[in-house]
Amino acid sequence: MPAENFSSRSGSGAEGEYSEGSEAPPRFFEQLCGRFKINEGQQEVFQEFSRAMRQCSLAFFLVSASNIILTISQTRTQILHEPVTVLSGVTIGNFAFWADSILVAVLLYYGANSFKRVTEVMCDNQLPYIFQGLSRLSMVFTQFGVAALAVGVVHILEAASRHPPMTKVAASLFFAIAGIRSAALWWIMSDESSIEGGGVPEMLAKLRRGDESGSPRWERFAMRLVVGHLLAYNIPGLDKEGRQRGEHKQDQGSNGNGASSEGYDFTDGETQMMRICIDAMHTAGLAFIVQGISTMLLGIANLLTGYNAGGVSMTYNGFSKAVTAALLFKASASFDRAVTASSCNMAALLSAIGPEGLTKLWHQLTVFAWTVAQIFMPILNKSPLANFTASKFGSLFGQGLVFLQNAASGLA
Repeated sequence: MPAENFSSRSGSGAEGEYSEGSEAPPRFFEQLCGRFKINEGQQEVFQEFSRAMRQCSLAFFLVSASNIILTISQTRTQILHEPVTVLSGVTIGNFAFWADSILVAVLLYYGANSFKRVTEVMCDNQLPYIFQGLSRLSMVFTQFGVAALAVGVVHILEAASRHPPMTKVAASLFFAIAGIRSAALWWIMSDESSIEGGGVPEMLAKLRRGDESGSPRWERFAMRLVVGHLLAYNIPGLDKEGRQRGEHKQDQGSNGNGASSEGYDFTDGETQMMRICIDAMHTAGLAFIVQGISTMLLGIANLLTGYNAGGVSMTYNGFSKAVTAALLFKASASFDRAVTASSCNMAALLSAIGPEGLTKLWHQLTVFAWTVAQIFMPILNKSPLANFTASKFGSLFGQGLVFLQNAASGLA
């Protein structure tokens, strides 16, 4: 397509707009996006965002490396003769955990480089690079979800192989979750709720407005449990103040290139790109919940079969995945507020990915990953803390679970 066909929309048809060392963005994003040049303060936000993603990538890579070293060191003294064992004491679950951590590290590094390019290009229009980064970030979260579900299935199967009664526990747990969600849906749709049976549109509008008046805490939790994943979508007529006008205010307080942080409102196409990213974040969060439950069940199965070291590590890893899901939902909520704000502009996007948005998410995930890596370090096998946790708390936790399982069997 000739440049003049879309230069009026994106202003990118000018010869020499991109410097010699700059990589021109794909024409799809040039056609989709308008013109915007970030200032120094906005550039620092993207730099910190990219830096936080790279640090998180390194932390997840070290998680995988330390777990590999720990597993190999353990197999020298303990060979597991079980169906899930595939190589000298290394189980299918071990391979799945390694692959998951390495894949997360690679995807994070890939996404970080996309946003790093935003701050490196020397041109008068950096908006196409920003939305190219958002598009790749959506792909990263989508792959997170796929990998988490795959690892969750592997861990459930290994837990059932190690401790067959765990199959009933897993089935009962997921059935209970489905029952709780159905009960929440029934209450929200009933006339006795605070929205008086207003349905999905009224629930979404109330959640987006942050209206907590007249709703008890448990009911707000029920709303998010039922329709929280629908926050990424925009129902026509739901929120008139949040309607995207598809206009660019490039002449209000800008330098002629749309450089004002408040003077650029995103178009419908640009807003839809952000909605896709929010949807991918929600999907990844749900997948991490499934993986967290599955991994904790594998840890419980390890404890019940006397494999305390693996039980403690898998239980903690499952808990960390559940926390990761909670952090993802929290970050996606800030992103959703930016998209549905009365003025969806660059300032709102910077707030969504800034220190209180996705950047904070990467910092928190880095802390969790480093914690897991330290727990998996082989030197901890000889530390008093690790031995006490594995031998004392692990066995007590396993005994408690056996008691609960027997009680549940008696009730059944």
